[in-house]
Amino acid sequence: MLNQPSPRENLVPQCETKNDRISDFLIPHQRSLLLGLHFIHLMNMSTSTCEIDPALLEKIKEFRFAKNSTGNAAFVLQIDRKQLKIVEVEVLEDISIEELVEELPENTPRYVILSYELKHDDGRTNFPLVFIYWAPATAPAALHMLYTSAKTFLQEKTGVMRGFDIRDADMLTDEYLRSQL
Repeated sequence: MLNQPSPRENLVPQCETKNDRISDFLIPHQRSLLLGLHFIHLMNMSTSTCEIDPALLEKIKEFRFAKNSTGNAAFVLQIDRKQLKIVEVEVLEDISIEELVEELPENTPRYVILSYELKHDDGRTNFPLVFIYWAPATAPAALHMLYTSAKTFLQEKTGVMRGFDIRDADMLTDEYLRSQL
């Protein structure tokens, strides 16, 4: 009969080299707990495939806190694929939703931070900020993946968490936004 280690010896392996990892010395439920904690740590870190220039974040912050009196305003962003950096495309003032849809490209994703003029039935008007991920179905899959990978990071950095993913131009209407807000 072969010399087999006792079950107790399997639970506490001995460190033989300096390259042994700590997870090699844990029993299975401890190892899964350690991996779970590491995963939670990674999920809490704000990471992205793209960078955002602090000056752009400051400009977005100014846009967020601007006092609009009438009309919608849109801050349109794109990803510079060569530098993997989120950059400003344009800021559109007093623009209708229909005009915004016409301004957005048919085959390329964009991010839009929209200050939307919302008129309530009781006469009040407010301007909620919404994050729109413009992802036309005709855009290449590689662009969808790139933009999707940076979307949550951008939302966290800008502080605009109320968001909508729009894949079809017919979806982005005043009626749709009012129903969602």
